[in-house]
Amino acid sequence: MSQYEIFDAIASGGMGTVHYGRATNGAGLRRVVAVKRMHGDLAQSPTCLAMFRDELRLATRVRHPNVVATLDMVEQDGELLLVLDYVQGVSLQDLIARVGIAGQRVPPSVAVAIVCGILQGLEAAHEATNEAGEPLGIVHRDVSPENILVGRDGIARLLDFGIASGAGRKYVTRVGEIKGKPSYLAPEQIILGGPRVGRRVDIYGAAIVLWEALTGRRLFDGESATVTLSRVLNDVVPPPSSLVGSLPPGLDEIVLRGLSRDPEQRYATALDMARALSAVCGSLLPFEVAEWVELTAADALERQARYVTQLECRETARERATPRAELPLEAEQAPSESTHTTMVLTRRSTPAHPSLAARAAGLLQRTPRLKPALVAVAVASFCFLCGVVVVGAAVARPRAAARPATLPVQPPKPAISSAVVPVVPALPTPSATLVLPLPSAAAARATVTKPKKKQTLPQLTPRKPIIDDGF
Repeated sequence: MSQYEIFDAIASGGMGTVHYGRATNGAGLRRVVAVKRMHGDLAQSPTCLAMFRDELRLATRVRHPNVVATLDMVEQDGELLLVLDYVQGVSLQDLIARVGIAGQRVPPSVAVAIVCGILQGLEAAHEATNEAGEPLGIVHRDVSPENILVGRDGIARLLDFGIASGAGRKYVTRVGEIKGKPSYLAPEQIILGGPRVGRRVDIYGAAIVLWEALTGRRLFDGESATVTLSRVLNDVVPPPSSLVGSLPPGLDEIVLRGLSRDPEQRYATALDMARALSAVCGSLLPFEVAEWVELTAADALERQARYVTQLECRETARERATPRAELPLEAEQAPSESTHTTMVLTRRSTPAHPSLAARAAGLLQRTPRLKPALVAVAVASFCFLCGVVVVGAAVARPRAAARPATLPVQPPKPAISSAVVPVVPALPTPSATLVLPLPSAAAARATVTKPKKKQTLPQLTPRKPIIDDGF
């Protein structure tokens, strides 16, 4: 039994989002996969669920190196998850945009090699059969640069059979309903009551992809879908060489034939067009295409490689508690009813009430750089507290020594008695108060001869109070 864990999103489309995933079996083997999950608002739609199931049925019957493999589907509580083979690479749309920003274009040999690979994948889809060997008649109907993934290995792969048509499909396109991107639709897909939609629709889409890869421009574009569809039906398609200069002889004729509005004037099969391109331009080997992809999208490929390494080296969910932020979309833990019983979708198991020590240990284990940072903060805090103590002691010592000299000593008040005695002024003393015995009346008359000059106490300047208002 295998478990699936869902991580960050890779890309998002009209019906669902593709996430990084990881499959782990009982032996501890881990494999990074891609998991396609329907948008929340569409997961309850019977129509969308039928289209999702149809995508699984058709995609699993197409087995070719130039098609992203569909591994399995997990169904649970009305929600479907498609498990796809994960490929490190960049979409052709991203590659065209990158070279356009740099003021360049995709080399013609690289563009031809990529489209030749896609044509071979389309041929495999067109010739796919069911379990009984009966032709399915699969038509992709959505061939565009967004749905072409150029891997780090230099191999171009076709993906997203979400709107593909074929025998045994539960969802049938209604009359007047258009499926696909307006800029890449064939005329017979637009005209009501026109020719029957067949495999030559995909050949038309591949020809548009080749035209845009060679020129670096959008062939049919408009302010609205209506304007775009009108241009698909009426605009004159210029040959690529009229916009970019010289191209290999015969390449313009191949592209324009693939873009013919009459399906009968196009190539009968995708493989026929691939043979024609190879005869005119040759065919690069995958490692030559890979070298160009590495130079064009080195940063994106490096980020993917680092992330995949983290997923492969990270311990399983049962061994540690993972923050919910690492799992933007989580699956329920109830047993699933999968179309294949070899894989089960489970929730990342986390402790119900982890202790504070366990949380701290898990945090330190997930972030190795956090431990040195905490040590540095602790040392700095200790040094700061020591400095505060030393400064406080240094400031307090001189104040304690000067306090007895600066504080004035109040003179003692004379003692009051019922006997009549002369007033004897008390002399201030710096450190003690003298208590004089009361003299007798005779002694007082003998000793007092004449009044002495009144002694004046030293004028003490009162201190101004210091008000601490807290600021």
